[in-house]
Amino acid sequence: MKAKQITSKKSQLSKNTFLVGSKIEDIFGNDKWKNLFAPVDISSLIFFRVLFGMIMLYEVSRYFANDWILKLWITPSHHFTYFPFDFLKPFPGDGMYYLFYFMGFLSVCIIVGLFYRISMTLFWLSFSYMFLLEQTKYMNHFYLIILVSFVMIFIPANTSASLDSKLFKRIHSETIPAWSLWLMRFMVAVPYFF
Repeated sequence: MKAKQITSKKSQLSKNTFLVGSKIEDIFGNDKWKNLFAPVDISSLIFFRVLFGMIMLYEVSRYFANDWILKLWITPSHHFTYFPFDFLKPFPGDGMYYLFYFMGFLSVCIIVGLFYRISMTLFWLSFSYMFLLEQTKYMNHFYLIILVSFVMIFIPANTSASLDSKLFKRIHSETIPAWSLWLMRFMVAVPYFF
């Protein structure tokens, strides 16, 4: 009797978390699209959120440590912006320093999951602004950061192991829909093809 219960619990668990180590074929075919909404463990997405925030904090700190803010945005008199964003100009005075302080603060908010969606939205806008200011400083991983931070706005990466899940208990969950995980996998794969 006990063995039967354990087997049924294992099969139920494997049905609920089938996408963790599965193949993409598991979501295609007749009636398989509903599998995109199957609950999967949130741990990998939490790890990704924290790692992303830490990397962004490190990236922002490099701009201060190497004095790149002054060299790249304050000292030059002309900037090669992206079309149709020619109207964008660097903030005057110490404004660009404040922008990078703000992005560092937002990175910490992303790491701890505090006001996650607002923090991600503001980070995406701030980083995109910084990216669009200077075309000659193009790096494909900056383009990836913009894409990933935009997508992360819509992914529920704050429902566990975050201050949001402690402050707003109704959002707490140890699972997420499988589409969230597949969307992040897709975003990480984008630079290999485009």
